[in-house]
Amino acid sequence: VYSPRFSLPSASRAGGPGAHAAMHYTQRCQILDSKIARLPSQYEHKDRLRADVAQLLQSVITLQPEVGDFSGQGRKVTLFYLYGTVPITYKGAQYHIPITIYFDAPYPHRGPRCFVTPTGQMKVSEGANVDQGGMVTLPYLTTWNQRTSSLVDLVTAMVSIFEQRPPVYSTAAPAARPSQAAAAQPAGALGFLGGIFGGAATAQQPQPQPAAQPAAQPVRPLQPVPPQPVAHRVEARFSSKDQLVRNATAALKERWPFVVDPLVAEANEQQDKRRELRAEVKKVEGALALLKEEERQQASQVERLEAMEEELKAMVSANDGRDPGPEDVKAELDQDSAQALDFLSEELAMDELLVALDELLAAKKVGIEDFLREVREIGRRKFMCQVQRKKCEEAVRAAAKPVPTVRVA
Repeated sequence: VYSPRFSLPSASRAGGPGAHAAMHYTQRCQILDSKIARLPSQYEHKDRLRADVAQLLQSVITLQPEVGDFSGQGRKVTLFYLYGTVPITYKGAQYHIPITIYFDAPYPHRGPRCFVTPTGQMKVSEGANVDQGGMVTLPYLTTWNQRTSSLVDLVTAMVSIFEQRPPVYSTAAPAARPSQAAAAQPAGALGFLGGIFGGAATAQQPQPQPAAQPAAQPVRPLQPVPPQPVAHRVEARFSSKDQLVRNATAALKERWPFVVDPLVAEANEQQDKRRELRAEVKKVEGALALLKEEERQQASQVERLEAMEEELKAMVSANDGRDPGPEDVKAELDQDSAQALDFLSEELAMDELLVALDELLAAKKVGIEDFLREVREIGRRKFMCQVQRKKCEEAVRAAAKPVPTVRVA
């Protein structure tokens, strides 16, 4: 959480005429492009890195891009980093705090590493947000999000914390100027490399230095700076009550992400479960609708079967004790069934006629020409009867076909 009143200086407001500021920014972007080109293939998101850093350089002209080779424990890595100063206002005066921001290869999936890098005339003021090695810990870094987080907001949050309590204090004489005090990058800021190589390095251990430019040189200040010590440590006098309130506030700010993030995660999980349950409810409702439709169709079929059963019972009662004649059975058939029966009878009669013609031909009672003529005529007539009979049978089967039932998957 940082103060919304803070605004990073823009190049057009503090760097002189607009043309000069634009030219200066263009030159720094060219330097940035040359540094980005030197990065190894492990940096898979160079375009995103270039765009984020260029946006930050447009707002803070006291930072410079650099690429350095670092080695330790038998390993060597090439890292991209920014070095320089950020301006803060403390007790009505402006100071420039020397910092270094390191970008690991997974950026932006992982947030950058920020360090306060005091010069030889400064020392780190250890506090809640800065450890003895100069490493900066902020809630903004803890909750870093590759889609919503930005370097400008990160530096703004860092400056807001530094304005509440400067992270360094001067060990030189009071006459030292701020621009002279931010001239070098100490080795203690590289203690985080122990985490990269698997060890736990501290500020007292020998630290690897970047091969390209080991010293953090500040650029020309944007505004005149009063001749005050760089972030000179001023002991504020607070009452015990105010000090307790400040300590409690700082502790709450630090603990806030650890308390809220699990609750947010649990709420999101509950929302996901709620959506899943709603989807399951829709599936169950659809299955119930299909079952109701099937029940309705089954009831209709039951009614039809009961009606057919009553008809069969009535027919059995009517024909009880006597043998039904063929004509009686035919008279009770529907039109399609009766026609199918007539066509079948005609086909069978034609088969018998063909047998009789064959016998007559064998007995030489008919000539071959008469025999062939009659066979062709009977075959043509039989074929027509078969076609018409099949049509009648299909109509009978279609009328007797039951209503299809709906099956639930």
